Amino acid sequence: MARHGVAPDVKDCNRVLRVLHDAARWDDICAVHAEMLQLGIEPSIVTYNTLLDSFLKEGREDKAAMVLKEMETRGTGCLPNDIQCGDFLANQER
Repeated sequence: MARHGVAPDVKDCNRVLRVLHDAARWDDICAVHAEMLQLGIEPSIVTYNTLLDSFLKEGREDKAAMVLKEMETRGTGCLPNDIQCGDFLANQER
């Protein structure tokens, strides 16, 4: 979107992430997340939930752990909750 002169917001990015999630395009999810941060778009709890779900479905616990850490350190008010941590731990047990 940004390349076409349209300034995306977090809701636009979340929609793109959801479409990529549903299509199992994991590398593209990482690219969109990186571009969001580069453009100064603050991830929301919806963003983080989509990222976590995507990485856990991909079997990438390392990336999911990085997302949880980012949630704690970015200061956006999106701290990991019991459900997100539980999903992460449940995936670790598989």
